[in-house]
Formats: sequence, C-alpha cells, structure tokens
Amino acid sequence: MYLGEFLGFLGSRKPSGPKKKTGKGTLSSDLNEVFDRSKVDMHLKVDKVYYKKFLATDAVAEMLVSETGIAIKDISVKHAGGSLKVNGNLFQEGKSTRFAVNALVNNANIRSFFFGFDNFGLKSMTSENLRGNLSSSVKLAGRISDSGAIQPGSLRGSVTFDVKNGALLKFEPIANVGKFAFPMRDMDNIVFSNLKGRFDITGERVQIQPMKISSSVLNMDVAGVYSMGKGTNIALDVPLRNPKKDAELQTQAEKEEKRMRGIVLHLLATDGEDGKIKIKLNRNRDKDKK
Repeated sequence: MYLGEFLGFLGSRKPSGPKKKTGKGTLSSDLNEVFDRSKVDMHLKVDKVYYKKFLATDAVAEMLVSETGIAIKDISVKHAGGSLKVNGNLFQEGKSTRFAVNALVNNANIRSFFFGFDNFGLKSMTSENLRGNLSSSVKLAGRISDSGAIQPGSLRGSVTFDVKNGALLKFEPIANVGKFAFPMRDMDNIVFSNLKGRFDITGERVQIQPMKISSSVLNMDVAGVYSMGKGTNIALDVPLRNPKKDAELQTQAEKEEKRMRGIVLHLLATDGEDGKIKIKLNRNRDKDKK
C-alpha cells in the first residue's frame, strides 16, 4: 500500500445532495460519488506500507473514514527493526486536516526511524548523527496540508524517549562544546548506554526538560528551548572531569555521585548570526550558582 495515493482523503469533502443525472456516468465518477457519500469501516492487514521514505511491514489496522475525517484504531506495524502502535483521529477543517495521535515506539533502530520520518523536520540532528535502539511514547496534535505535509508551527504535544546502546556521531552542537572545552577528546563518536528524556512541543519550540547525558567522553546536564526557527536557548552544565576515570567504579550510584565533581562549565546554546547554533559561556548561570 502506497499511502501517498490516499492523500485525496485529506482534502475537504463537502456533503452533496441528490445529483441530477445528465447522462451515463463513468466508473470513476460513480466511484467518486460513492466515496463522497459513504462511511467506510475498514479492517486492514497489509504486508508493506510505503510513504515517501517510510516503510513498514505486517501492518494491522482498523480505520473509519467519513465526511468529517478518519479515525484510526490500534494500528500496529513493524518498522526500523522494532514496532509502532498508533491511535488517533484526523479531522478536516477548511483547507487543512487537524490530527491528534498517540503512538508507542518499541525498540526501533533510531537511525532508520529518523530516516523514515524525514528527521521530523530537524536540521541540526539527522539520521546520520544517531545510533542505538529507541523506545518512545508520543502524544501529538497538529495540522496536515492537502499534500500530506505537516504545517510549520502547528505541532503541540509531548515526546518521552529512552535510547539504549546509543551514540551521537559528528553532531555539530556537541562537537562545538568539545572544541570549546575538550580539544583533546574525540567528540565525533560519543557513546552512551542509556539516555532518557522528555520534549514538550509547542509550534516551532521544543522544551527540553532537564536531562542527564552520560557518555564515553563527557557528561552533561541539559535543559532549555530548541527552536526550529529562532529562539534556541539551551543551558548546558558540563564537568571537566573525564568519565573514563570513573569507568572502574563498581556501581551506578558511585558514578552518579562523582559525575558532576570538580570544575563545571556553564554554557549556553543560542542562535548564531549564520543560523547555526552557537555555544558561549552562560554567565547568568554562573551568577545563579553563586
């Protein structure tokens, strides 16, 4: 099944009254009239589902299509080596479609997952920067144009995630921190065993709830706002202590206790004049610590 062929359902469907017969209709016009006046309850089982870069297999779903939109129930697919379950609704409003979905991602390859969803519109982090297995809970609402594209600034909701056996590969914002604070460490391959976090999304702004990143080359506490437009303002607390020194500690509790010991740099990631993220000292954070 190629979902792109069903984008016509996202366009506004206007209820029509009895049609005057002017002659013999074609099969196409007759089918169009049937769909315009129908409510369709579909129970689907599909081997492969395609949409642009997205590919899923073993899809099972229940969908109710009516004049007001599409209700999706218990969609289950295999994707990126893991599984994806979705429930939600799509409502037609004017020239766009409003959607609200709840989704659960279980043990998906994060690189393939980001690639399949076209990096979720992110430009600084793409599938090329990621490695690991992703589990996530998503509650999201927004608008889709008649062409099937998410309308900029329309997203609202939250995403919680858990990445195991992960790595950040040549990720420019972190590499900039490395150039600033750790010129002798390899920042192109940052390995971590577990990374958890929550993002709250409002339009172009992503609120990063306080998050701890513990990796092979640096530890970092992160919180703030990432903007897909303008307004990025992310606080980063980075200890100079090398995590490799704590590799021989026996318990996770011991590692946590020593994680932020010693000198800690307080940095700020903000919008640069060239449109890229710029890293600088967070002088306000230094004052708050005092």
